[in-house]
Amino acid sequence: MPRYVPQSLLKYRETVKALNQEKIIDFGRKKIFLPTFTIALLRGKGLNPYQARFLVPLNFSKFDLRDYLYHLYNLKVFNIRSWVRQMPVRATTAQPGKLFREESKKYMTVEMEHPFVWPEKPRSFEPWGKSEKSKIEALSVEENVTSLNFRKQYRERLQTDASKILSAVASNRRIQGARKEETTIVADEGIGSEQETPQKGSRKKLPKMRRFDDPGYKIKI
Repeated sequence: MPRYVPQSLLKYRETVKALNQEKIIDFGRKKIFLPTFTIALLRGKGLNPYQARFLVPLNFSKFDLRDYLYHLYNLKVFNIRSWVRQMPVRATTAQPGKLFREESKKYMTVEMEHPFVWPEKPRSFEPWGKSEKSKIEALSVEENVTSLNFRKQYRERLQTDASKILSAVASNRRIQGARKEETTIVADEGIGSEQETPQKGSRKKLPKMRRFDDPGYKIKI
């Protein structure tokens, strides 16, 4: 009679056989179609051609970077090392007297199957539109200068208009002050004439005065 072999043992043997034939790498099951993270390849110092350094988000793990490079670039990596660089404490001009620390940065260094050599730095940046960028910067500077000149002219015109308005107000005040003085003098003269000239109904007859050289003038002794 054939010997009974349980299914679990058969499955285990098949798994061991598959592992012996080829190396199986398990990847993540979560599919990402619109990534919200950014990974930057850096020019690391002291690295050999089989190593590459990346700047990754803080919540990124080694398995995430391995899956990312394999599925996007078909790049197999080994021996992933990671470290977090803590940023220094510094002051800010937004809140004087207060210190703050920027968000830390996380780096990962991987080893690759095939070497990768950085290309030489380009000597000319014309293919990347450097001339157009220079023209745009020149136009921006010219617009800023024009805006500053317009503001300066507008400020000078406002100062001129303000000085004219102030001088007109001062001259108007002087004219009004002169008119008030004239009115006061005329009123004072009118008051004096009324005191010297009695009213018509209250006038009294004064005795007729004689001069001392009048022949009819006599002095009683």
